[in-house]
Amino acid sequence: MRLKMYLNLENVNYDNSIKDLRYFKNYNSRELAPLYLSAYHGSVDDEGETLQDWEEIIEDIKADKFGERIDDASFIICKNGELTSGIIIGLEDDYPYIISLVTLPSCQRQGLATKLTLLASKVLKEKYKKLVLYVNENNKNAITLYTKLRFISEQLGDKLNL
Repeated sequence: MRLKMYLNLENVNYDNSIKDLRYFKNYNSRELAPLYLSAYHGSVDDEGETLQDWEEIIEDIKADKFGERIDDASFIICKNGELTSGIIIGLEDDYPYIISLVTLPSCQRQGLATKLTLLASKVLKEKYKKLVLYVNENNKNAITLYTKLRFISEQLGDKLNL
């Protein structure tokens, strides 16, 4: 089951210390697929996707099959020529939502996902009041991150307690 969570964008403070930042739209699916394969492999959301599957999924994202993308709020971090983390934002029911937020396993717990989420939030808060996401209820690491970022579970109507 997936939890729906949201972040009130009015209260978001932005950390501008991201280096090596690029826009998602500047990469093709072949360049992005290895990041997604590595990030999802062995996770609770891993459905056995191959590199080719991820190329097709990313093509679907680029074709707006997961909602209209907000390119100004969708970013990739590239360190030393390697794509290490990325966030893709789309629109659903007139609200921005996180289509995906991924980080290479070797780069996790370095604050990259936090920085990307805050940067996307800064861009979005000029036009929107909240940012929505859906997360697998068994993905405790992601839920912990989102709770620290002050996302609230819509089902519970309150902050999640882990």
